[in-house]
Amino acid sequence: MELGTALCSEIEQDRSGVTRDPSAVPYKMRAVLEPSAERCAIWAVRHATTDTPFGGLATSYISINTCQALGFIDDNELNGCSYGSAYGNCGYTSDLYYRYGNACGGCTLNDGMYDRYMRQGYMSSAGVMSTMSGSVRSYCTTE
Repeated sequence: MELGTALCSEIEQDRSGVTRDPSAVPYKMRAVLEPSAERCAIWAVRHATTDTPFGGLATSYISINTCQALGFIDDNELNGCSYGSAYGNCGYTSDLYYRYGNACGGCTLNDGMYDRYMRQGYMSSAGVMSTMSGSVRSYCTTE
């Protein structure tokens, strides 16, 4: 990876990076490599300091997909946890009902469509890429 750090290995652990979209948002996540499937399981994907969770990117507004923005080769399987005041917090306890995404309808902060990750909220009903605990995970292609 370009940052000189492994985003995924067979040892499950916390990882950090900076998004490869124009926002260059610092993030943390939990990850473990699934070598036979050539993919990395990722969860607890959140801003490095505020713990605000990340949603998947709406690709019609940006030239890279979600996994590419996180430093992987491609999306493999993006999952979601229903997030917001209508659903719950998916285990994230900081910055409740805000998320990082690039498309939001009705947000009080950064409403609309963007070509980069933006902190958006207050969320009533939205999705994030995973739960904090890992009961819902997303998967990125590594090879």
